[in-house]
Amino acid sequence: MRFKIFYRMYHTIVWLRVLYPSEIAVLDHCMLLELIGQNGLWEIFAMHLQAVSNALFTHTLQLSTSNSFEIVRNQLIEPMNEPKLLRDSLHAEKYIRSKTGKSRSGTMHILSEMKMRGFITMENEMLKSINCTYDIK
Repeated sequence: MRFKIFYRMYHTIVWLRVLYPSEIAVLDHCMLLELIGQNGLWEIFAMHLQAVSNALFTHTLQLSTSNSFEIVRNQLIEPMNEPKLLRDSLHAEKYIRSKTGKSRSGTMHILSEMKMRGFITMENEMLKSINCTYDIK
């Protein structure tokens, strides 16, 4: 699912992709800050911003490696931490392309190479397991 979010204060459009059925509220920036203040949620909000910043840094770091195999491997590890129901409905190739911007043919080539070497197990384009997470080159 994709949702378009417009932050009026910054005049920026942000796309939000949810992995699970979710309720989404749309607030303007001033209302958000007011609610955070009224409910004493500054510490929680700061921790949330820190987690988001850390996730963004980690994601950027994983994509900045020079080796395409490492980029794909890093993107395959993330969904293995998700519930089985979500993993079983995730097309590995589409997921990687959505996260990396790599071409379909390049992604499929790397996935087939990983499968042939026994690094991953896939059925019907769905990732079932990662058998080796270190030194996939």
